[in-house]
Amino acid sequence: MNRILHRRPIAIIKQVVSEHYAVPVADLEGPCREQRVVGARHVAMFLAAELLKLSNRHIGEVFGGRDPSSVRHAVENVRLRLPVSPALRGEVGGLMRKYTAAVMRVGDDGTAVSEARMLSVVTRCRHEIEGVTFHGDKDARSVKLARDVLGLLQGGEV
Repeated sequence: MNRILHRRPIAIIKQVVSEHYAVPVADLEGPCREQRVVGARHVAMFLAAELLKLSNRHIGEVFGGRDPSSVRHAVENVRLRLPVSPALRGEVGGLMRKYTAAVMRVGDDGTAVSEARMLSVVTRCRHEIEGVTFHGDKDARSVKLARDVLGLLQGGEV
């Protein structure tokens, strides 16, 4: 995971997805239409849309100049499959956790990340994956998850 520090969030998503699906980042960005590559690309685009709130146009640009309608199709494809596919739900949840860990390991200024920032990202990830509705950032489960992730990043046991 150390090799993805100090990179832009979209590059981190590409790297995390690339490692998980064993698909080179170049293939995620390229024209390859093999099913395994397309599936990985769709998940990466979904994560970019959900976690980074990027426009379809911007996502298309960073994934090899794809048309915004192709991005919309990819994101909707994953979004529609999540409720009916426990395997996909588990994969996306795991990728969100890996992304969160990579982003949170080092802050924008190169310093260790605060618990408050970790809590914010964990809360958003739980909301996206579990459909949890929050009335504030500090529900007990999110606080525990944020502390657990920080503990792992600091080399401790959870």
